[in-house]
Amino acid sequence: MNPRHLFNLTTIGLLACATLANAQGIGGGMIVEDEATLIEQRLGAFIAKDAKFRDETGKEVKLADYLIPGRPLVLNLQFFSCATLCGPVLNSLLAGLEEIDLTPGKEMTVLSLSFDHRETTELAAHKKKSIFSVYNRPGAESGWHFLTSNDEKNIRRLTNSVGYGFRWNTTRRDFDHKAALIFLSPSGKITRYLTDFNWDASTLRLAIIEASEGTVGSLADRFLLSCYSFDPRTGKYSRIGPIAMAIGGALTIAGLFALLFVLIRRERRQQRQVVAPVAAS
Repeated sequence: MNPRHLFNLTTIGLLACATLANAQGIGGGMIVEDEATLIEQRLGAFIAKDAKFRDETGKEVKLADYLIPGRPLVLNLQFFSCATLCGPVLNSLLAGLEEIDLTPGKEMTVLSLSFDHRETTELAAHKKKSIFSVYNRPGAESGWHFLTSNDEKNIRRLTNSVGYGFRWNTTRRDFDHKAALIFLSPSGKITRYLTDFNWDASTLRLAIIEASEGTVGSLADRFLLSCYSFDPRTGKYSRIGPIAMAIGGALTIAGLFALLFVLIRRERRQQRQVVAPVAAS
């Protein structure tokens, strides 16, 4: 073969491989960048609380059943037969929960919910069994549930409420979707998204504490959270810079002095009002 032709064919092959690699997700699962697979972060919106599913025991439940006062909720959207992206997401969640001192069933609730209407209760029960063959935290099994539904419209109502997009790929006979953990307050309000699968344990812990709205973690934890801000570009919490901290501290001190000034003026005014009648008599 002509060396020039060989060079051209090699170049075309390399370009094709690069294009394919850029279009693939974990394990070769195609991730299509279009509206069907976008994640719209609806911070402050509420989940579809009345959406109905079945848990791993076959019991019919509503999402509202898992909104417990004082407990934030971690929503893990996936499908249990997924051979690509869902495994790394679930493994990262499991690894993070093993590292932190917060436990499902105590400080929060975790829902692993399938958006594939063909998946069954039996498959959900098998998935939960496999998770808890590794995760041995006492009490956690009562607070981590695996849900399915055979109603496509019901599933879409839930996923639309949290802005999670997915679609069936007829060529691969698989779903195009992205990674996400969605954190909700005890009232069902969306507080944070982690749209990746390589978050660390500290990020997971801060997201849970943030979602709790002051009901989970110590006073020191909540102070620590105030020293961090979430960067959606990196999907992680980062420490607020020294300048921002200094400004925040200065404003806090100024606020305290202002409050003290108002209280002193009020006390002196009250004292004059008491002394004035005595002088008049």
